[in-house]
Amino acid sequence: MIRLIFLLALILSCLSTALSAEGLVSHSSPNLEIRNIPIWTDNNTSQTYHFGLSVLGMPDEDGFVPFMAIAIRYLDSGENQWMAVWNLNRGETSFVANLKALVPNLWGTLGDRSEDDVEEVIGDFPEPYLVWTAKRRGAWKEVGWSSVKTANRVINWVNPFHFLVENYTHYRADKKERLFHQTYTLLRLYEEAMAISSSSLNLSPKSLLDLKYRMIVNRSTFGLFLEEENAFSIVQRFESSMREKMSSVSCYAHVKANELGLGIEEINYGLPGRPPVCRAALIYLRGADLEQERRPWPANNFFDLSFDPFEHPRVQELAQQDPEEQIPLGIYILGSENRMKPALVVDFFNPGNPLRRRATGTMKVALDHFLAVQGLPLLGKIAKGTVEYCLDKKDVSYFDATSVAVGIEAARLFARMGWNLDSDTNDLLMRSMDRQAGNPLVESSFREKQNLNRNLGSILQSDGGELRLFLRTVFEDHIRNVMDLGNKAVFEADLLAYQDRLEYLEALETLKAFNNEPHLPGIAWGEVIAAWERVSESGNEAPEELERFYARMASLFPQNVPDSYQPLVAQALGKDRKHAVLAYKQAVPASAK
Repeated sequence: MIRLIFLLALILSCLSTALSAEGLVSHSSPNLEIRNIPIWTDNNTSQTYHFGLSVLGMPDEDGFVPFMAIAIRYLDSGENQWMAVWNLNRGETSFVANLKALVPNLWGTLGDRSEDDVEEVIGDFPEPYLVWTAKRRGAWKEVGWSSVKTANRVINWVNPFHFLVENYTHYRADKKERLFHQTYTLLRLYEEAMAISSSSLNLSPKSLLDLKYRMIVNRSTFGLFLEEENAFSIVQRFESSMREKMSSVSCYAHVKANELGLGIEEINYGLPGRPPVCRAALIYLRGADLEQERRPWPANNFFDLSFDPFEHPRVQELAQQDPEEQIPLGIYILGSENRMKPALVVDFFNPGNPLRRRATGTMKVALDHFLAVQGLPLLGKIAKGTVEYCLDKKDVSYFDATSVAVGIEAARLFARMGWNLDSDTNDLLMRSMDRQAGNPLVESSFREKQNLNRNLGSILQSDGGELRLFLRTVFEDHIRNVMDLGNKAVFEADLLAYQDRLEYLEALETLKAFNNEPHLPGIAWGEVIAAWERVSESGNEAPEELERFYARMASLFPQNVPDSYQPLVAQALGKDRKHAVLAYKQAVPASAK
């Protein structure tokens, strides 16, 4: 039934006069809103904990559609700290889906599961995507899973079990990547919405940067080796790499479209006046172009069209009706695991079964797992690696291990929001992307949409009582970890000691930033001097940073130090410096300097 509806919608869209590319792309986007819910929680002290839930969503005719929720702890300094983040699209994976993930599922699709009945009742408290007190849990989970795989390979006496583990690993990695890219896209939209309408109740930019960094850290085992001091540069490099990949694919797609005599129109997903978060493209053909001289249409073409658009009878018919009309041929995602090749998600004239386009990739993964079970000689592995390297080129589809989730999940999210395309085309786009995925662990767009209000309702049920308990537990677990309290309950003295410790750590971060700051205009002298006074009160707890501070001050004094701060700097370079140097020599062995 779903296949029939899909094909019928496609035929009707093709027969419609609104099939022109100019009619499909509207370049409009709905408004995003951040709604903040204050939460006050009693505890064992006289100070009531002040938390909040910041919900990203957009208004519609039925009210408000939420997409992501971030739990926040409000600080007097204004640097609101994230505590947990929920991707409200997320649902629980069923037992049956986990069983299906043990074997290659070649023909099952998300589209087949899109119209399943979904319970509207409020469920249990949903598990957060990431929690403040377990900032590297995802990376350690990957280490544990890799250990299971390695042990399985070493034992290798139960070959069928090895095959099942490898297949489950493939689907698990695909699900994890899709969830990562979807959540990271929502974080970027939260950042864009913050820039448009700022509020003291929103997450602070510094904490948002930390949240992005923690997501990247938990993406793989390599996150264990990423230094927290380099969080800003790590996030910037990651986002620059994503933008560069989209730009590279876009430029190459424009070149190939020009070579083949086709037109291309980009679809930029993002807020008006802001850089696009995701980019897609519409390939089209004008009737007037049919009369021009062209080269033969290649069967193995760059855009993966299984028909010759210049000779297709339906295209010819539409071209005769209006030679200047832009006839859309396909919609592509300009960003995927394929290095320079866009991912085809909608073929308007020969859709076929979208999953069969990906079935070769699924079979390749299953073959890899089978060969891993049987064992492959060294020369065979070299030949296999050579073939895969040759496939990973600009003009040839590379069947990767985790699908094309880099751009697919972001585009699927925007299609659900109804951005830039009319409702019928958005629906067609979502269904086509759903039907390309055969991962039983991943939910369809329809089910994700049903999860949104149910998950937010589950978080806020019973007047937020379970949420209050959850936030208090997370916060006090953090206090116990910082103050090394073990399982002890948190009382007034512990909270005061924690706040004092937090002030010291913030001052130390300011001092580190000053020591690493190459540009003097970026220095806030008042904050630096206050941070130095706070850190120096703690004696020899951070002698290395104090020594670096004094060395830098000596190089700046007196010409580059404001007159109002010169007495304090002179004091720092005098008596206090001698004490700090002595403490530094006592605390750090000469061999370690």
